[in-house]
Amino acid sequence: MYKFLKLSSKKDLYYLIALSLIILAVFYISMNFPFLEIFDDDGYVINNKHIESSFLNIKYWFTNINTSNYIPITMLSYIFDHTVWTYNSFGYHLQNIFWHIVTVIAIYKCFRLFNIKSWITFLLCLIFAAHPQRVESVVWISERKDLLCGAFYFWSIYFYIKNVNKTFSIISFILFIMAMLSKPMAISLPIVLLLYEFYRRGKSKDCILKTEDQRLKTGDEKRGLWSGVRNPSSVTQNLKSKIQHLVVFRIFCAFRGCFSSLWSTVSGLLSIYRLWPYFLILIIFIPISIIAQGSTAHSYDQTFSSGRLYTILYNVYWYFSQTIFPTEQNPLYPSQVFLNNFIELILFYSGSILVVIIILRKNSFFLIYTILPIILAFIISLLPVVGLIRLGSITRADRYSYIPSVFIWFSVGLVFTMFLYSKKYISNKSRQEGNTTLLLKRKFIFLILFLYLIVLIVLNVQYQSKWENNYTLFTYASNYTPAHNIVLIALADTELKRANYRNLHKIVKKLKLNKSVLATFYEASVINQFNKKKSIKLFLEIKPMLEAISEKNQDWNFYYPRTLKMLISSYGIIGEQSKMLEYIKEHSKYTKITITKSYKNKYFQY
Repeated sequence: MYKFLKLSSKKDLYYLIALSLIILAVFYISMNFPFLEIFDDDGYVINNKHIESSFLNIKYWFTNINTSNYIPITMLSYIFDHTVWTYNSFGYHLQNIFWHIVTVIAIYKCFRLFNIKSWITFLLCLIFAAHPQRVESVVWISERKDLLCGAFYFWSIYFYIKNVNKTFSIISFILFIMAMLSKPMAISLPIVLLLYEFYRRGKSKDCILKTEDQRLKTGDEKRGLWSGVRNPSSVTQNLKSKIQHLVVFRIFCAFRGCFSSLWSTVSGLLSIYRLWPYFLILIIFIPISIIAQGSTAHSYDQTFSSGRLYTILYNVYWYFSQTIFPTEQNPLYPSQVFLNNFIELILFYSGSILVVIIILRKNSFFLIYTILPIILAFIISLLPVVGLIRLGSITRADRYSYIPSVFIWFSVGLVFTMFLYSKKYISNKSRQEGNTTLLLKRKFIFLILFLYLIVLIVLNVQYQSKWENNYTLFTYASNYTPAHNIVLIALADTELKRANYRNLHKIVKKLKLNKSVLATFYEASVINQFNKKKSIKLFLEIKPMLEAISEKNQDWNFYYPRTLKMLISSYGIIGEQSKMLEYIKEHSKYTKITITKSYKNKYFQY
């Protein structure tokens, strides 16, 4: 294992072992959580007809989509789990945690390639791994696609950087394809690699400039020009030759500058040429992802508007702020209201512009070749989910930060390493004498990061407990203000199945459905407990609409037969036997159940 990882020291190996054990300990409490049947786990595992291990099923997932995504690698991982564990959720959770650990190891090794100190890398990787935003991706079995995509994504980056001097890295390229087959979120990887090439050339130019500055400070040019002058009186005699030497030197510098710029341009073209296979895969997968989204992508107005622009600006701010200060966690956030949190956005973007201006005045080279690529990598990795194209009713989610948040912690690692170890900001003498300011003391930074990590772990464990089952999750999410209608509908269905009409009545009050079909259905279900005739009137009012919708949308199959059951029960209780038998026949026709005496008796007892 040590040789395979090719770590710079045994300390790195110990850090990776510690990372793996801590991640396992943090997420251990969720390993026995059952499947979330209402929350996509039924489609991925429980009711998945193609989850058994066979060549036909493997072929099926490479030629079909699931839940509006083309993710064959993810589906193959579920096939593996089913082969080993059948429907024991423990094994599925175990594989989720395994891929999370693999991702964190890749992130650790990527950070170390940029010479971020090992103890800083260790703490930042732990902060990423234990962040409460990771709960949704790790604990939710259906979100394994985040973990697989993240693992292949960052290992692809690692092998690309590791083999950057080679013409092409086949390992990095294959890992990129694997990431795309796990989740379309990997679509940003080719552009991130292009930004790395820009950063790398910037570092090369920085080294050249530093060398030139050093030569100027030590007087190399001056000594080279006047080295032949031993007597000051001979300066006049040799002035003509020295001027000629000066002109030659200037011409040489000009040619060297042109050659350097030309070589930089050529190397840039070579790097883009090396990346063309990545962009080819990108072009192939874009239409595949759009087709896979199907009606989800086309059921909403995709025209760009001020509201769409505001959503994008808000989401960029939200993902950044939630990464640093995770003040809220929710499985389903409501859509952002236009001009809501406007002051926060003004402060965030004006503050960001001010910071950029300060850095530009202090060190424009560092801003252009280091800060700018990191900012662009963060924004570009968010583009598929930031709201530029609306996919479904979800405008933001914690799971979408799995890849983008890494670039934030990467920038933090670079800054800490630079300020704590760079001679430009702190001299060896002041460090030895202990004259550094508190903010530049390593023990202080370690303490701050450690305390921050502890807070994140506590928030993580608290949020994990909410994912124990469907009921606890949706009850928790329904307390969010305002609660997402999807959450309230799911919780209302659960309460209806459990015959908890008191809670159902409270949920109906929260639903903002403006007397829609579902609102009427839930209202009639509550009224049915104390006024059968009034509930019958409401059920008959929505019955044709529920029947028409259920034929088009499988998600509505619950409501139409439930309405028929309510009508059968109500007519039976008020003594209208003919009406009761009429709806028993209709229900049997809908559910393809033969009418028997025992079947009739079942609905008398309902």
